[in-house]
Amino acid sequence: MRIIFTLAAAISLQASAQDTLFTEDFQAAPVQFSLNTADVGSSTSGYNHWVVNADYTGGAGSGSVCGIPVTFNIPVTAAQPGGVTGGPNSMYMHTVSDLAIASGIMNCNFLAADGFCNFSENYFSAMSTDVSTLGYDTVHFSFWWLCAGSTNSFGELYWSNNSGLSWNVFPGPGKYNNASGWVFESVMDPVFANQPQLRFGFRFVNNTTLTASDPGFGIDEVMITGIQGTSTAPVAAFSASAVTFCQESCIDFTDSTTNNPTAWQWFFPGALPDTSTMQHPMQICYSDTGIFDVTLIVTNGQGMDTLVKTGYIHSLANPQQPVIMAVGGDTLCTTFVPGYTYQWYFNLSTVIPGATDWCYEAMFPGTYTVEVTDINGCKSLSDPFLVTGVEESAWTAFRPEVMLAEGNLVVKFPFTMRESYMLYLYNAAGRLVHDGAYPNGNAVIDVTTLSAGIYILRMVTPQGPFMRKVPVYR
Repeated sequence: MRIIFTLAAAISLQASAQDTLFTEDFQAAPVQFSLNTADVGSSTSGYNHWVVNADYTGGAGSGSVCGIPVTFNIPVTAAQPGGVTGGPNSMYMHTVSDLAIASGIMNCNFLAADGFCNFSENYFSAMSTDVSTLGYDTVHFSFWWLCAGSTNSFGELYWSNNSGLSWNVFPGPGKYNNASGWVFESVMDPVFANQPQLRFGFRFVNNTTLTASDPGFGIDEVMITGIQGTSTAPVAAFSASAVTFCQESCIDFTDSTTNNPTAWQWFFPGALPDTSTMQHPMQICYSDTGIFDVTLIVTNGQGMDTLVKTGYIHSLANPQQPVIMAVGGDTLCTTFVPGYTYQWYFNLSTVIPGATDWCYEAMFPGTYTVEVTDINGCKSLSDPFLVTGVEESAWTAFRPEVMLAEGNLVVKFPFTMRESYMLYLYNAAGRLVHDGAYPNGNAVIDVTTLSAGIYILRMVTPQGPFMRKVPVYR
């Protein structure tokens, strides 16, 4: 369904061109930003400052605050999403603390003002050249950013129309914080248009707080674009990163509206969040199952357009959570469902190779889980099931002897073995370390590369499987 509204039918429907007036991706020196300026009451030599590098690695450090020894750990800075020039770990402009630098840590971080040893400071970086937007009726300023910070530690966007002699804070979304991953931002204001000396700057506000988190304020892929003579209403269009998926999934939306929209209003019934004003909303999460519509309303100076994609999103139910039951001896089973596939895990995270049936014979004490996958690819994981002991299977009447000799594990029969059989050797983590088919007679397994410990030897014959524990030592 589409609704189009134009402000004046008499206006000719002439397409408008969008020009790139400024771009800075920080990949080449010198960068077109002046770092650590005194603008807007900011510090030029504080205990934090702006740098440009490609460092994303955090780490543990130590130092002294007010003469008191401290230790700290700075997390890794999030990798950049696709589409960022040089990503996922490109050069970028960001804050860093002197305390971190002293420990060799140069990624995006900051030292919060505590009001006792470190007092409130601001840090400013601004474009060092003017951009003329004369003749452009619509001007957009876009960039990628991240900042966790706190309610008192956040980023701000500023603009100037007199070469940076004075600055105006852009009200927009207000504080840039509470985002540990990269976020795309695009802003537009009529005051940006037809300016001969336009500049933008970023300020990191570091007010007193007792609770704050890294990363500090990071910026990349700065761009100014202008549109001349916009005279056509937008035509809404969009796509999603996925339209059919399992519940508890998050997806991204991409706006592909033509004719240079300047504002976006999205509606996502059944999702969280259920609305957005971003051009490209990310991490829209569907916890419920069902079929859902998506609505996008776009506007520019000449009109608006609404696109409703009915039944666009299909959120499929995950399988019912499987339940593990002990059905005799050391055999664990869950409910068999035709069309489902199964995968067993040992101690929560270790995949048990080949354990893809609805039943599994436990080989070691520990915790077991099973994951089921339905025909749609949706998954569900059982609660952990604790096995406290594992019984050895009785060997066949001929009771082969198992011995360690000269780096080999030898399975020796007291008489001529005429039947073929399989031998499997598992380590204490439940991983298969050897398997082999033996046509008849004794078996020799090279264990020189194995660590010392207790292993499970499993023998499969026409009479059935048999199992016992064997030691490997040096």
